[in-house]
Amino acid sequence: MARKDYEEIKETFQKFVQAWKTRDTDLLGECFVKEAACNLSTVAKYPCGGQHGIYGIRDFVMEVPSPDFFYSQVCNFVARINKDRAYQTATVVCLTGVHEEDQVRTMEFSALFANGWVRCEEGWRISEMRMDITEYAGDYQEFIDKWYFEKPELKYYFGIHLPCVSGETDNPWFRIPEEEDVKSDEEKILETFSRYAYGIDTLNFDLLPEALSDDLVVNMAPWGAMDKREFMATLKFKRMAARYWNHPARLEDVSVEGDKAFLRLHRMAGHKQSDHPVILTKENVDRVHACARYEIIMKKENDCWRIARMDYFLGTIDLEKQS
Repeated sequence: MARKDYEEIKETFQKFVQAWKTRDTDLLGECFVKEAACNLSTVAKYPCGGQHGIYGIRDFVMEVPSPDFFYSQVCNFVARINKDRAYQTATVVCLTGVHEEDQVRTMEFSALFANGWVRCEEGWRISEMRMDITEYAGDYQEFIDKWYFEKPELKYYFGIHLPCVSGETDNPWFRIPEEEDVKSDEEKILETFSRYAYGIDTLNFDLLPEALSDDLVVNMAPWGAMDKREFMATLKFKRMAARYWNHPARLEDVSVEGDKAFLRLHRMAGHKQSDHPVILTKENVDRVHACARYEIIMKKENDCWRIARMDYFLGTIDLEKQS
């Protein structure tokens, strides 16, 4: 039964993303309880981002203009279930925009979601949603102007909008410490990477020790080769200079050989290729681009998958058509 629950939560979250993209608000009742608590970083009126209930989510979906295209990819999906409760996170990487004669105007953004779920008579529903827009860029100004964006500088002031997602309290491993064991090895392997990414992106480095092997070796530009301690110290020092980090990844290949797993993933957003940016045109706006590639080896230690080696290659990669 629990496996079916996991699949239902995953499918229902995808249904919410589809409703968001297509502005089909009729689907929202199949995704949320009526009085869902929702805190969204795009809300200007309240520093907490409060915009609650089905009507609040409907406003979020409908407050932006209707675009000519809206592409999305769900990355770093994690769901943990215990009886009638669940907690789920994911980053949705989006590209939306309008066609204008021989050009396009676009808005690229990534949305980090942290959602609490409850089992209802009708099925699993979101009872709590937290969302932060962790990066955005583009010239689709009519879309951008409908959302609130906090100043990127790390400086406190009265009335500041703090992130809606707290890495310490709004993560699946804290909310559901004991989960029902329903996942395949591949899903557990991907959860290990997602735990690592969630930890560094939300500045909760307490999540990292369980995701990284004590024998970890990392090769990452511009820092070169590092062991576990140096890698964590380097990431933490650099991470503190930014309001958000963003490491959504898409699995391209995985093979499991005994207690070892070999992965290749693409980082779908987050790193700005400032020297060689991708200029979006009518000819390539329907293409998927990654900004880096991971080659990872994981080891199974005490029945947990941990990252033992990580090689990271920066560079824009043209993958395939958007969907």
